Amino acid sequence: MSSLHLLQATPHSLSSPPRSYLSPLHGLQSCSTMAELKQYHSQLIRLGLSTDNDAMGRLIKFCAISKNGDFNYALQVFDTIPQPDAFIYNTIMRGYLQSQLPRHCIRFYSQMLLESVTPNRFTFPSVIRACCNDNAIEVGKQVHAHVVKFGFESDGFSQNNLIYMYVNFQSLEKARRVFDKMQVRDVVSWTSLITGYSQWGFVDEAFEVFELMPERNSVSWNAMIATYVQSNQFHEAFALFDRMRAEKVALDKFVAASMLSACTGLGALEQGKWIHGYIEKSGIELDSKLATTIIDMYCKCGCLEKAFEVFNGLSHKGISSWNCMIGGLAMHGKGEAAIQLFKEMEKEKAGLSVLLMRLTVSTPTQFLAHWTANKIMFTITFACTWKTFEFWNTIAVDVSFITYLFLPLAAA
Repeated sequence: MSSLHLLQATPHSLSSPPRSYLSPLHGLQSCSTMAELKQYHSQLIRLGLSTDNDAMGRLIKFCAISKNGDFNYALQVFDTIPQPDAFIYNTIMRGYLQSQLPRHCIRFYSQMLLESVTPNRFTFPSVIRACCNDNAIEVGKQVHAHVVKFGFESDGFSQNNLIYMYVNFQSLEKARRVFDKMQVRDVVSWTSLITGYSQWGFVDEAFEVFELMPERNSVSWNAMIATYVQSNQFHEAFALFDRMRAEKVALDKFVAASMLSACTGLGALEQGKWIHGYIEKSGIELDSKLATTIIDMYCKCGCLEKAFEVFNGLSHKGISSWNCMIGGLAMHGKGEAAIQLFKEMEKEKAGLSVLLMRLTVSTPTQFLAHWTANKIMFTITFACTWKTFEFWNTIAVDVSFITYLFLPLAAA
């Protein structure tokens, strides 16, 4: 397909330059829309640069990886270039990866080799990630061999991605082998291995690596604290947190979330309050995930009023925050309040697809009345212990696409 053919659908006049005049190569750096890009493309064609790798590489970069780009247009432009260089191939591979097409990325790498284009240090991270995403274990091993063959065995960027790949393949021995052969290890190298051991349940090995680290930042501290929290070793998490504070490492939102989970696991309300206070004083961003963790901690530590205070103070409530607060009310036997909050969530149009509810109510009929009145299609599974009898029943009601698991539990 010719370059001129690509521009047939361009909505603006090709003869008038966009904004105040810029050379097309400089204009591409500040380009923000495809319409604008096509005008610069037309100028490049008129200047005889339609086969120039530098010019076309800049154009393809915007199309392939910008949020306002058009990846299909990038592929069409690529087909018009006689001899694309490594930069252009790398950019297209990044585009495939960004478009969640890992197999296409791997095939494009194969094409690059067939065309005798030599990979560089920016080639392998995308290909390695594509192997991870496609679970292409054997191909990943071949790519590792290529990293060595092309002389990038000492490149930290490629090596860190290989560690990540082998961790995802659950090949921890190979990940450790790559790590041990690295001439220079950065924080990413150490943290990737710690996270890898943690991911597959090797907590002691993760801690051994953590202790060997020459320097640590908040990311590495959080990786180890999160490892303890995820394995329910909350006391160890607190001990490590105390070490972190003694070394005067700044507490960020990720460490805060991990420690709040540890507080929840131990019922450590006072420590949880301290962390919440630190978040407020230090101006740490209270995103939806962190807010939900705070609400969950207060609910499970028996401080429902404080949980509600945090919930009501949120400028934007995500689905997880609503669910957490509803679950907290139900956990404390406040079924009526939970149902009322659920109705408020409906008014807010929180966009539910699936909600799992555990409620304690006076009668199951109370909950059903609300839903039958609104004529919403759902399935409710009851697992009830009710006064002096037990029953299991599944009720299907005419309704839209939502499935609710309702587990009313009452004292006998």
